[in-house]
Amino acid sequence: MLELLVLLGDIETSHPEALQALEELEYHVHQVDNARELDGLGGLVVLLRLLNASSDEVRGMAAQVLGSAMQSNPPVQSEVLNYGGLDLLWALVSNDRESEEAVRKRALFAVGSLLRRNPRAQHAFLATHHGIDVLARMFLGTSPQFQLRAVTLVTELVSEEVR
Repeated sequence: MLELLVLLGDIETSHPEALQALEELEYHVHQVDNARELDGLGGLVVLLRLLNASSDEVRGMAAQVLGSAMQSNPPVQSEVLNYGGLDLLWALVSNDRESEEAVRKRALFAVGSLLRRNPRAQHAFLATHHGIDVLARMFLGTSPQFQLRAVTLVTELVSEEVR
């Protein structure tokens, strides 16, 4: 994983190389232990930086890798939240209308992974980002698939009894 992160942190890395490295990294972070090791290797910071990449594909894939790493993994969720990942991911979901919808879907997946069974992140989402209101507005001009993901996220939040 370290070699992949070094490659992703290098500004000289080509677009195809970055995408290939992100795909391989996503494979690794599905294992809980590898996902937890990611922060110690500086990987979370690298991935969060890539959320600001100029390429839609790289931004989307970085969000996908973060979402995969955070799934059912409270320590990784906590670190991403501490690094300001909720703000970065939510900006991709809510403000990045010029990006491909695929980027927004992947960012929404990552937001959902961060919020699931994470009361601290849920409260930050609702208090800071007016999350439910923004999700409701996203039903205008989005695909049915994106709308389904938004509904799923709202349902999960409600079922976890966010206060």
